[in-house]
Amino acid sequence: MDPRLPTARRTRVYSAVVGAALAITSLAAASPVSASTAPYLVKDINSAGDSRPTWLTQMGDKLFFVAKTESKGRELWSSNGTSNGTRLVKDIRPGGHGSDINYITAIGDRLYFWANDGVTGTELWTSDGTTAGTKLVADIHPGPEGSDPWGFTELNGLVYFGADNGTTGRDLFRTDGTPAGTQLVKDIQTGTAGAFLYCCVPFMGKLYFIQYDNGGTNLLYKSDGTAAGTKPVRDRAGNLVDGDLGSMAVVGSTLYFGRDLHLWKSNGTPSTTRKISNVGPGRIVGMGGTAYYTAQNGIWATDGTAATTRKLSDLPESWSTLLYTDGETLFIVPSSDQPWISDGTTAGTHVLGKQVTAITEGVVLGGVLYFGGASDEENETYSGPSNCPFGYRFLWRTDGTTDGTYDVNPNIDYCIGELLAVGNSVYFTSDADGHGREIWRYVP
Repeated sequence: MDPRLPTARRTRVYSAVVGAALAITSLAAASPVSASTAPYLVKDINSAGDSRPTWLTQMGDKLFFVAKTESKGRELWSSNGTSNGTRLVKDIRPGGHGSDINYITAIGDRLYFWANDGVTGTELWTSDGTTAGTKLVADIHPGPEGSDPWGFTELNGLVYFGADNGTTGRDLFRTDGTPAGTQLVKDIQTGTAGAFLYCCVPFMGKLYFIQYDNGGTNLLYKSDGTAAGTKPVRDRAGNLVDGDLGSMAVVGSTLYFGRDLHLWKSNGTPSTTRKISNVGPGRIVGMGGTAYYTAQNGIWATDGTAATTRKLSDLPESWSTLLYTDGETLFIVPSSDQPWISDGTTAGTHVLGKQVTAITEGVVLGGVLYFGGASDEENETYSGPSNCPFGYRFLWRTDGTTDGTYDVNPNIDYCIGELLAVGNSVYFTSDADGHGREIWRYVP
């Protein structure tokens, strides 16, 4: 999340990002270790301190991430899960300052991200995972200031994103991966001040995005990739869809989104764009064609009509609850409380009988949810870093049963950070064993 955004905007964008980003990946990948081993350190990248890995991203059968060394700063790394197979992809900005890579997104067989080479400012870069294939796509904002591109989304073979070219303000851009093929789609709000643009959710052959302008008006837009085809969305009454917008997600043939703390839907036409519930979404995820979402008073489900919108259960701290699914089971994770499980029915939605606190961050692999958390006993005996992120410290798992919910290795305080499933493995960041924050791997 861009720290320069006002707090209210960061909150709205975070909700939208989470709502659009909860997806589960599964690839076939060979493992250098046997199954049922304990989590292990992949590589001590920065032996002088810690490498503080972030932006864990899967492309193909490899893990890509940003890590820091004393001599090269924060740069792009890749790993196949072994120490020898963990390497620097490219030193984009030579020297200890690093290139400040952010917003890594895998699209097809390439990564897109922003980076600063020290000359062009923060601009659009791409990588195929090799040194030679890691390069600047285009200097969108000429000079050292940079265009700060992010929100990379694919539609019809092109990558769309928001960027500021220094002339029209922050607007919608697209690229085919070449300088000549990187173009402004439309100057939505004239003038250099522009608008903050959260990009994008693909739906019905178009991109849907939120424009936050400097006058405080937030509008839902859609685009077919042309200037003429980029226009604000209207509801069934012909009014612009504006207000406090966020939490967009596509489930089946329906786009769901939050508007002024209400749940709205659209099937791509004004006549189908309407409010379906007065209870608005925090997070949204799809399972079996049904949309499940968190609200201020619990977990809800809808099939796209007011009549089918129903509350499954009350939940504690519902707004901060995370949702994950493998397509058959819904894992419900309130922070600082036990995980819940649901089969999509009220009767099948219940809390698991294990008290696990400080739960945030999770990933599903093989029908099992892995997450960072701690039991009451572990909290009492914890001896790891005092600044452990959000308080989640141990690697836990649940298959939706009480007996299948436990700490996979209670002998080590991991201080869990980001988690990502790649192939048959769960990768996460950890401060365990005095190595500083580095990449760890668990093969169930």
